Amino acid sequence: MSIICDFIGASRPEKRLNTEQMNLLIGDLISEVLVTYPFTIFVGDVLDSPEVFDYHDHIIPDIHPSWIMQEMEDCEDLSVITTLRYNGNNESSFVEVLQHLSFETENICIFFGFPVDGVHPLNYKRSWSGVMLFSLTKPYLIEYGALASSFQDTLSQFLVFYTTTGDIDQRLEPVIQPIIRRHFGPDYILGYASDYNVK
Repeated sequence: MSIICDFIGASRPEKRLNTEQMNLLIGDLISEVLVTYPFTIFVGDVLDSPEVFDYHDHIIPDIHPSWIMQEMEDCEDLSVITTLRYNGNNESSFVEVLQHLSFETENICIFFGFPVDGVHPLNYKRSWSGVMLFSLTKPYLIEYGALASSFQDTLSQFLVFYTTTGDIDQRLEPVIQPIIRRHFGPDYILGYASDYNVK
């Protein structure tokens, strides 16, 4: 049984982070061990509110991250995913790919593993729990629905800590809030979508 809990941190659409600022955010996420490998980067055109779930050729901001990771884990040939720029466990290779991306002009989606105590990252599926960073060239309506609370807002740059197993809960909020405030500014957006009460 899935237990959905999403923490969403975002900048206001009028306050965009540039490439240097986004790389600083990613560096802090890694150095503060809020994320772990595997690292996955998608770059491409956005498919907004799709009738067909075509993640192979498009960035889809309004689909729950666990679904995208489930499709990827089930994919036997990753070469068919035209948006895939990097997928691996090497931080240096990941950073090298990042250096060739433009967060001002490209739609970028990055997935990270979520650190779980006592579990090796490669033994833990990102379709269960993970962290996703979106940077889109224009704002889109983002909706995550759940039983106890849902999230809806118009966003272009946002970070999602997500789970379908209950590994992420309200205890994470004081840990992630400082990094969201530091990078997205004092008027940052913080939201939840949960199958249980997180407030």
